[in-house]
Amino acid sequence: MLFRSLHHWCAASLRVVNLLSQMESQTHRLSALEWQAMARRGLSAELRHEERTVRQQMAEVFTELAGQIDARELAGVRHGFRNYTLAIDEEFRLLDANQFAEALRLDEERVDPAHDGLIELIAQAQARYQTWSQWIVMATNFGSFAILFAAVLAMAILFARSERLRRVRQVLLVEQAMLRKSEERFRAMANTVPDMLYSNRPDGSC
Repeated sequence: MLFRSLHHWCAASLRVVNLLSQMESQTHRLSALEWQAMARRGLSAELRHEERTVRQQMAEVFTELAGQIDARELAGVRHGFRNYTLAIDEEFRLLDANQFAEALRLDEERVDPAHDGLIELIAQAQARYQTWSQWIVMATNFGSFAILFAAVLAMAILFARSERLRRVRQVLLVEQAMLRKSEERFRAMANTVPDMLYSNRPDGSC
């Protein structure tokens, strides 16, 4: 039961790491879309569609993470993502209004720092759950080794007891053989003596 739980926790931690990696990839993808919009000085219909797709996928990742990650840690990452998307939305609004200089200044002052902050939050969460999963793997391996060691020790104890019983049995067999030989010698001696044997008591009576 314990090792089954450890394997479950390990799989859950690895799943969290995978989801956070997906979130990191989507964040970089969103950053690339934002960069393309700045390079074109506007957001095309294609870029808008792709940007909505990225946000939808991020929402799905957040939904799955909700049941597997620490609530405070998830709230921190969610807050970082919200700050980033709000900054991007404002940048896109400025681009739509043909205010490129203001959009460029916003990109440097808010968008890029928000992006870097979000990536850092994701990386920190990844590191924690990666370390946790590694510790679980080590604990599982140690537990398996402990079980194997216990099994070997039990077998050694059983073997030692069996060997001791075998030696005791051999001693008993030797003693029984010696007793039989002694009885046979006594019978042989009694059968060959012509006269009857008597045993006297201390008072001289037979």
